[in-house]
Amino acid sequence: MRLKPAAHSKTSEATQEPTLSDLPPQEAISQSESLAIEPQELTPKPTQSKPISSQCKINSQWKKTLTITAMPRLIPHQSNAGNFYQAETHIPKMLATELDKRIGVESRLIPQTLMSLDEEKKRRLTQAIAMQQGTQFVLQGEILDMSMRDNSSVYSPGFLQSLRNHFTDISLMKFTDNRNRIFSLRLELRDGFTGELLVAESFNTNGIWKNPDPVGFSSEAVWQSQYGRRIKKLIQKAGSKIANNLQCQPYMARVEVYPGQTELLLQGGANNGLHPGDALKLYQLVVMASPSHYDSYQTRLIKRELQLELKEVYPSHSLAQLQGNDLLQGQYLAVGEE
Repeated sequence: MRLKPAAHSKTSEATQEPTLSDLPPQEAISQSESLAIEPQELTPKPTQSKPISSQCKINSQWKKTLTITAMPRLIPHQSNAGNFYQAETHIPKMLATELDKRIGVESRLIPQTLMSLDEEKKRRLTQAIAMQQGTQFVLQGEILDMSMRDNSSVYSPGFLQSLRNHFTDISLMKFTDNRNRIFSLRLELRDGFTGELLVAESFNTNGIWKNPDPVGFSSEAVWQSQYGRRIKKLIQKAGSKIANNLQCQPYMARVEVYPGQTELLLQGGANNGLHPGDALKLYQLVVMASPSHYDSYQTRLIKRELQLELKEVYPSHSLAQLQGNDLLQGQYLAVGEE
């Protein structure tokens, strides 16, 4: 099974770290457990990076799920102008709305953040959060910059600056406006089952902010300003990028496996667009020690020659019948391959 990651890029630092107590145990699967499966199938091949194309087949039959973390401010004092402290929770809400509008993804918002962690901890905590929330993907991010060119031009303008502001507002000519304000957002989309990075990108914009009042980031005064309108466009652009990647990924859901039984519980249901009679492939989650990093693990998906057919479908889960041999012990995913 191959996910479709985009090119990675350098990450930025933030604050707050979620607890490690919910980390899933690392399961090692030995060759002796493979029974009738060829041993070489348990040796995962490195995931090949593939560029995300807008022409990839849209997998729209089943609705995917996404956890969106809070997005902290890298430089907190920059939110003083306008009292924009709510940005770290309001931006995730805007992204959830944008993604639901574009592809109907079901999003769940959480207060944790992951951006300050190293790559190994990010990957493992992504898996823990996705398991806890019951979602297929995790979107995390941070607000890199909300700085103004000159705070005093809005909050303590002198006589000459006030004249300049007034002339700039009424003139048709283009001038350098000291009330210009930056907004920069860094996003990372990760697969919840493997923790693998799928998208890493920064989105940047700027606009005029000339309101001296502490209106708050979610107020209508923000969205009526040029600065707020530019942020909305940035969210639309970011939503398009994330939605395009989500569309190119297959639908996956966890399967609760009981050795020797062919009736299984699937963690997905009518809310995800599943119906009785739907058939899904079965993949095994294999956790292996990294050959290049000490105390580091890699999770791979190995396709098994097994298929599930849904018999009973409820809002959040389904009962499925295994078609094929008895299952092995381990962790499994049901995958919709269209």
